[in-house]
Amino acid sequence: MIKKAGKGYAGYINYERFRRIVRTVILFLIPFAAFTIAFIYYGSRKNIISVVAMIGMIPACMSAVSVVMVYTIRSIPKDILKRIEETCGDLAMGYELYMTNYDKNTLLDAVAICGDTIVALATYKNPDRKEAESHMLKMIRAAGFRANVTVMTDADKYVERLASLSAHAADLRSGIQPRKDSRYPEDSYEEQLMHILLSASL
Repeated sequence: MIKKAGKGYAGYINYERFRRIVRTVILFLIPFAAFTIAFIYYGSRKNIISVVAMIGMIPACMSAVSVVMVYTIRSIPKDILKRIEETCGDLAMGYELYMTNYDKNTLLDAVAICGDTIVALATYKNPDRKEAESHMLKMIRAAGFRANVTVMTDADKYVERLASLSAHAADLRSGIQPRKDSRYPEDSYEEQLMHILLSASL
């Protein structure tokens, strides 16, 4: 059984893949069933219900495309997740963020936010670190926020960086106040940054 996981949580990609498959199957079954029943009733495919059923295949095909897209990525490896969770302490963490833009897409296994410092891990399919950093900064600045962004590709060094962030968390958070935002009035600056990254991911 696939465990339900929301965006930003470990296991999200696996759950999203399962959810999209189920949705796609249902979207194909509905017009197929309508076409079959109409054909049996009228004895011919030349009827208005058959036409509607054929049009109904369009969203089903679009959903099938989204399934193919999700199948090209994977959830964070369990061994890396375990090491991160043992190290991150109270850092704001997000997992399995698939950042999409016009040029390149990047799967971020994990994202840690401490104050205005963002450190992400990307280990899937030789990611372009600079492109990912640039894209994230554009999203953050466009929303009126500021942050220092680093994308790493080595899991061992990433875990070491998390340990350092956790040890110096008080200093990194010092003096940083949340922005006034009616959408997230109770959230910290770190949580507001995470919302931006989540909104820019698949």
